[in-house]
Amino acid sequence: MGRKIADEPQWSSRLLVRRQLPYFKLSENPKHFVQLIIGLANRMPFTEKPNLSDQATVFALFSLSKDCFRTLKYFLDDAVLYALMDNAKTLTTKHLVKAFEVLFPDVSNLFTLPVAEITASEVERYSLYKPESAQDEDPFIATKFTDRMPISQLLRK
Repeated sequence: MGRKIADEPQWSSRLLVRRQLPYFKLSENPKHFVQLIIGLANRMPFTEKPNLSDQATVFALFSLSKDCFRTLKYFLDDAVLYALMDNAKTLTTKHLVKAFEVLFPDVSNLFTLPVAEITASEVERYSLYKPESAQDEDPFIATKFTDRMPISQLLRK
């Protein structure tokens, strides 16, 4: 949708810098997502840097974020808050579990599931805005995700 706005002549002259943050695709580059998690962990306000790069944590973070950086950031913000309220030296799985329980009380906690049971989906098609749509048709087409599947299967795609 942003690309359509940026292509409009009046807006184009006002937008000097353009950035696109695509969703993460674990099937295309899992190391990229892990590097992001490590980078975020290194910037957290703890005396000991959290270790969030183990497979179970990475898969759980990917699954809950649905590839979206904003969702990941908000979740980690909450988990860090619980760790700071706990006067913890670092962020631990205990804090991730608590943040998940508070945000998603009716869902199996991804941070307590065995790795083989963690499922996820990836973006299949980004949202679109079609201003030329018929009047009775919604011009906004939502982002489409793949069906949820075990992450091990997603990595084989």
